Amino acid sequence: MKYDGLKVGQEIRRLRNGKRMSILDLSGKLEVSASHINQIELGSRKMSIDLLYKIMEALDADANTLLAVPTKADLADGVSIDAQLKRFPVDKQRYLVGVFQQMIENFPI
Repeated sequence: MKYDGLKVGQEIRRLRNGKRMSILDLSGKLEVSASHINQIELGSRKMSIDLLYKIMEALDADANTLLAVPTKADLADGVSIDAQLKRFPVDKQRYLVGVFQQMIENFPI
């Protein structure tokens, strides 16, 4: 597996936007410059492991999500439901998961 800075940056941006955070908000939490975050999001700069942990905490995400590591389901089936959900902002993801949970609870067995 190879590090893809552009995919990582896009994932960080997607998560940040889903939390309605600006680059300035995130950079303030991480105590790095907004330019540094912007460069990571554009894929032109790699992050340290220390910064990865700080971003995980700030965006409430795991490393596999931040690093855009495909799951086995993604690799085997093309695109998993989880991968499709990740295309939406966090608030929309929560809504869709809630709808799906309601469907499961009310589905006749």
